[in-house]
Amino acid sequence: MIPPITGLRFGYIKPNIPPVQSYSRPLYEANPNLTLRAVPPSGQRPFDWLFAHRGTSQLGAHTLTVIEDKGGKEYVHLLVTERPTLGGKRTLELPAGLVGDEDSDETILQAACRETTKETGLTVDKMAMLTQAVFAESPGSSTQLRALAYIHAKGSPHGQDRDPDEKAFIVGHLNVPLGTFTGRQKFIDWMETMSRDHGYLISSDILEARALMPKSTGKRKRLFRQQPKPLAPEGTLSAKNRKSMRPTKGNQL
Repeated sequence: MIPPITGLRFGYIKPNIPPVQSYSRPLYEANPNLTLRAVPPSGQRPFDWLFAHRGTSQLGAHTLTVIEDKGGKEYVHLLVTERPTLGGKRTLELPAGLVGDEDSDETILQAACRETTKETGLTVDKMAMLTQAVFAESPGSSTQLRALAYIHAKGSPHGQDRDPDEKAFIVGHLNVPLGTFTGRQKFIDWMETMSRDHGYLISSDILEARALMPKSTGKRKRLFRQQPKPLAPEGTLSAKNRKSMRPTKGNQL
């Protein structure tokens, strides 16, 4: 039985999404947290519809991370990863991780902060949600969803991360001037250069985050108003801080 999405705390997002239906016939159980399942034939479809399902969590927090240097210049921080699903081809991605896969009370912003600190080594300064919408990762082949957060961070990124438990190897970090993201043609030119000249694949969450990012400094700062304080660097939360990160009428976007 597939657990319903509604079992998670969505934090500052309240998506109007029905529970995932329960399908039978799991086809692959070698990894207990990720299974291949089938929707039985129905109507005009005489064949099974195969899809991937992650049992621990169906919601991922993807984070547009902006860092500021000593001179006040801002950069969008991206991860350079090697994906075995893509034959080891390098991709540019946002920091991301599952919400509630280890703690069912975790909110999206908590997960975004935890994963950004883990994957980049940066210290989170401010954080907010970019939108209340939740996106489907791959509607035809997966039950996975994603939410988009915005983080302002400080410090310098750490080096490579080749944790064998991860499904991707972080092999580098890339700082892109913020102006490249706020200008439409600059962004298109940058994408084409990274793809054509450097051979990178660009994750679609970067496009979504760029589309939702406020262009002006003032609008970006307003995102952080009445937002909860970031987690401690080690990712721990006191009971008081955990309670403060749950949504109230005063701090919802």
